[in-house]
Amino acid sequence: MDDTQLPASTIARGPGPRWFRILVAVVAVTYLIVLGLSNTGLKVSEWLPPVLRYFSQIACLFPDAAEFGIEYRVEAWSCSDRRWVELDYRPDFPMRSEDKENRFQRVGHFYRSNLPVMQALDAYLVERRNARAARGDDKGGKIGGIQIVGLRIPFPAPGQAVERFRWRPLSEYPHEYRKEWYRTGRTRRRERCGEDSP
Repeated sequence: MDDTQLPASTIARGPGPRWFRILVAVVAVTYLIVLGLSNTGLKVSEWLPPVLRYFSQIACLFPDAAEFGIEYRVEAWSCSDRRWVELDYRPDFPMRSEDKENRFQRVGHFYRSNLPVMQALDAYLVERRNARAARGDDKGGKIGGIQIVGLRIPFPAPGQAVERFRWRPLSEYPHEYRKEWYRTGRTRRRERCGEDSP
């Protein structure tokens, strides 16, 4: 017996009337087209209402992937040398001091544009460094202020080896990687050093 001789009741049909099944197929195809176009950079989903936009952006999980990693460092104004020198923040932030989950890195990431937090960090680092210098534990001498520097370090090209994080001196990075976020004011540096600061 071939299919043409089967009774109508044995043929599997989708739920609902024929117009409903066609509507579901049109919606499904439209949804797949929007997903595909959203992934090409045409930003089709921006034309949709927020609820539909939410469900149409799943194909674009990382549309603007980062091209560099950011690491934060600090320089100190040396009262004796009258210049900026790198300050090793690790003694003052000992928890996880050798990786990027260090508290100093977190402060730089979340609060780099928050002036009260940067001023508190400034006071903390200057006080700690100057206390060590007064005890003779730090040969770098007294400092008058700090400068927070963000390093934008490019990721290697896809397929190249990624170097595991390790703390390296600022001098090992090209100057164009730097972005300065905060600097102690000249007047405050002069007060702390007890002499004129440029």
